[in-house]
Amino acid sequence: MGLLVLVRRERRKGAADTLHWLDRLSFFVTARPEEPIDPGAPMPEARSVRSYCRTCIAACGVLVELAGDRVLRVKGDPDHPLSRGYTCPKGRAMGELQQHPDRLDDPMIRHRGGCEAVGWPEMMEDLAGRMASIRDEHGPGSIGFYLGTGGGYDSLGLFVFRSMQMAIPQQSTYSAMTIDTPCLPLVSSLMSGSMIPNPVLEIEDVRLTLMLGTNPISSHGHTTAWPNPTAMLRRLSQGGRELWVADVRETKTAQAATRYLPIRPSSDHALLAYLIRELLGPAGGANREHLAAHTMDVEKLEAAVASWTLDRAVDETGLPAADLEDLLASIRRHGRLALMTGTGCSMQRNANVIEWLSWSLQIITDSFEKPGGQWFHPGMSNRFELMPDFDEPLFRDAPLAASRPEIPGHVGETQCSSMIDEIESGNLRALFVLGGDPLTSFPDSARIEAALQKLEILAVADLVSNAMTEMASHVLSMRGPLERHDIPGYVESAQVAPVSQVTLPVCEQTPNRRPLWWVLSKLAESIGVKLLPKGVSADEADEESLLRSLVEGGRLDFDEILAAPAIVDDEVRTQMRGWVEKKLPQGRWRLAPQPIVEQFAAITAGPSSVERLRMVSGRQLRKMNSAFAKLAAPGERLERARVHLHAADAAEAGVEDGAKVRVTSSHGTLDGRAEIDPTLRRGAVWVPHGWAELKVGALLTGERGAIDPLTGMVTQTGVVVGIQPL
Repeated sequence: MGLLVLVRRERRKGAADTLHWLDRLSFFVTARPEEPIDPGAPMPEARSVRSYCRTCIAACGVLVELAGDRVLRVKGDPDHPLSRGYTCPKGRAMGELQQHPDRLDDPMIRHRGGCEAVGWPEMMEDLAGRMASIRDEHGPGSIGFYLGTGGGYDSLGLFVFRSMQMAIPQQSTYSAMTIDTPCLPLVSSLMSGSMIPNPVLEIEDVRLTLMLGTNPISSHGHTTAWPNPTAMLRRLSQGGRELWVADVRETKTAQAATRYLPIRPSSDHALLAYLIRELLGPAGGANREHLAAHTMDVEKLEAAVASWTLDRAVDETGLPAADLEDLLASIRRHGRLALMTGTGCSMQRNANVIEWLSWSLQIITDSFEKPGGQWFHPGMSNRFELMPDFDEPLFRDAPLAASRPEIPGHVGETQCSSMIDEIESGNLRALFVLGGDPLTSFPDSARIEAALQKLEILAVADLVSNAMTEMASHVLSMRGPLERHDIPGYVESAQVAPVSQVTLPVCEQTPNRRPLWWVLSKLAESIGVKLLPKGVSADEADEESLLRSLVEGGRLDFDEILAAPAIVDDEVRTQMRGWVEKKLPQGRWRLAPQPIVEQFAAITAGPSSVERLRMVSGRQLRKMNSAFAKLAAPGERLERARVHLHAADAAEAGVEDGAKVRVTSSHGTLDGRAEIDPTLRRGAVWVPHGWAELKVGALLTGERGAIDPLTGMVTQTGVVVGIQPL
């Protein structure tokens, strides 16, 4: 039982040439301090079971120590080929999640007197009846589903959610993808013709790494998974290798770098534009042979960056000219580089431009799928190389929110930035929240709370009681990570090696906690739609059989994975290298996609973006968005919600360390405790996101004119603010 590991060199024979795939998303968990043990009771024999962590993209291997069905400890698996014994505080807290005192054990329906525990037949009957009434009166689009960070790491739940999107397209679906990363599939689609390619660090061969707005020691990755991040960073910065980090904070990641660049908030585009201009200029550095054979519109790219001279880049970024020149010289010296961005880039107003420039810099240096750069993972349970050649139209779906016709859809999803308006206008009347927390992750914090209270149905699927379940009309008690069958699913294409793993349930499956796939399947069956493979019903389905169906047609044999903790197939990388370039339209990268070039032109022609103060949001090591805010493994500390300030900025505003401070944007205010942060550069106000008591969303808005016109994303970081003492 559990996860199994084998390092495999040979290629498996006879894999079927078929393809199924899951879109990228993200999942959430929240977690029971130890209950007192009767000293007179006999102690069950302790045992250790292999599994892997479902908290973030890294999917680190873990060993779960149990006595009976009680989790004693979660620790890193030393035999896991990637994490090698490492696990972070969130992973070690999985046992506390499983045994949380506020763990949801039964489904509940809210009546006037409060929530009442019911059986699942009554719950599904009540939901089906209310949904039918709403659907009949207001249409199928009045019923919506929001998949939060939690849902993406539930492989079967995610699969059925995506199946539901395709089978019942009239319903409104939302996901966390449109909150923080829509620039990634946008840029991939516009430059390659498909949203699938995702560049991943090639740690074995890379000699120069540049990281912008990302801190994998805390986040464990954004689009590249970072199991055991400290060891990975050490490898990237030693033995003649160079690791450059540009960030507003000298994070633990920055401290591990060979060079740290304290860049001004929201100026990453200036750094990249300068580098591209110089590499394409007379002094060279770009791979002209590669450009001629595999790209189009290089002249348009040159024109777009023409004005971004060294002086302009210095003015915009606040970095010394010598630092920029040294970085340029390093790129020329190494020839190739791996460039990684994080939420510090993907959640700001220039997100599309930054991601486009980062891809362009790597393409002009021939750094994709070559030693010394990044590679495109072709999947393990998926086989992306079997897809048709890339030739998607412009990445901009038709609007799906009637109340916000200016906001484009996103791969069949309605943008989260339109949800409040859809509820307020009466278009959205029932909402299922699946492993997420709109109260802390959405903009307009006060409006989203008021809007959710207007819904006729607010069904919340989660693991523990929280602010969302307190508001819910229906509370759906879900199985947690240690109670599920799982494979890494969509996150496998973010791994630095071709790795596969699977876990069976570690803990006993409590009858009144149900899996997400079952709940969604039952809801679909109430309107006559079967979502599961071969038309099997939710009540007839076997979870292990369903999991096996997810790897059919991939490179994997399910039983082979079950024979070891994780499989690393080194031949996949060598044999599949170059698969993306073979599928490009006309075999060429599009270096100057018109919609983003136009966005960049507006930035270039406009005034400098240098403002006095900008709020920058970020992640913390011991939290995953709103999860684990109040939870830690025994003996470990919790994170704190503080407003981080540079000492000079605080002194100028009259704010003292530990005192109350108010942060004000053009939209709203946020009050919290100040923390003087010696790692922070001047001009940046750093606020961790995902806190109920320190809601970044109070400073943000999804109102007209405040969202990105290409992706519909609300600016989540780099927001102009002021500070004052309270």
